[in-house]
Formats: sequence, C-alpha cells, structure tokens
Amino acid sequence: MPLLSLGLVSTEWLHASLPALVDAAARTPLHGDALVHGDLRSDNLVLRDGRAVLVDWNHAHVGNSRFDVAFWLPSLALEGGPEPDGFGVDEFAAFVAGFFAARAGLPPPEGAPDVRRFQLAQLEVALPWACAVLGLPLEGSVRRRP
Repeated sequence: MPLLSLGLVSTEWLHASLPALVDAAARTPLHGDALVHGDLRSDNLVLRDGRAVLVDWNHAHVGNSRFDVAFWLPSLALEGGPEPDGFGVDEFAAFVAGFFAARAGLPPPEGAPDVRRFQLAQLEVALPWACAVLGLPLEGSVRRRP
C-alpha cells in the first residue's frame, strides 16, 4: 500500500482508523452548483493589477464551493499560514486527507517530479486535521512536519 510505504502511519493505526476516515470522507458534501477550481494553491494564483487571478483550470468542475477552500488550506499552512481548523470546512478534512494519502506514495507522474513530495507535505497537514476532527489518536502514528 503506497500510504504505508511513506512511514507516515503504522499498519495498526491505519487498520484502526481507516473505517472512521472512509466513513467521514463518504459523507463529504461535494455536490453543489458552484464553479470549483479543483486545484487551488498559491502556484495557481497570479497577482495582476492588484487582483488575484486563478490559473490552471484543468481540474475545474461544478460542485460545493467550499471544496476549494478545504483543498487550499494544507498548502496555505505549509506556506506559513494558519492550520486548517477554524475555517468552517472541517467536514472536508477526511476527504482532503484521503486524496493526498491515495497519491503521495505513488510514483511521480511524467513531467512533474516534485508533485508527490508536495502531496506528502500536504498530507502531513491534512491527516492531523482529519484526526482532530474525528477524534482519532495521533501520538506515534502521524509524523508532523518540521
């Protein structure tokens, strides 16, 4: 399993916590009628004439507008911003963590050698957030980023 290969969680922790994480992710309110960017990060923002412009819309879809906020929060925290809790999108925490957990341990896609490293860093923010929301233990199971 790619997630276990990262050394981020133990097999025992994963077996004990996975049912709660999967259940919470399945209850994530993804549906809506807003235009969702789907890959909101600072490197997809351009500042122009005093305005922020979103670029790289290849993951755009119609859904819940709070999706973009939730997925932006791990990268915001990595850039010195606040931790993800407190933004009113905690119902997305397990879904966000699951997204990064499913990808961070995979081989990098062609032409993007650093994407998995960044996904791991985002997972190191998102998984503790999801655990806090769900009341799952962290001690000895989730490595914290420096």
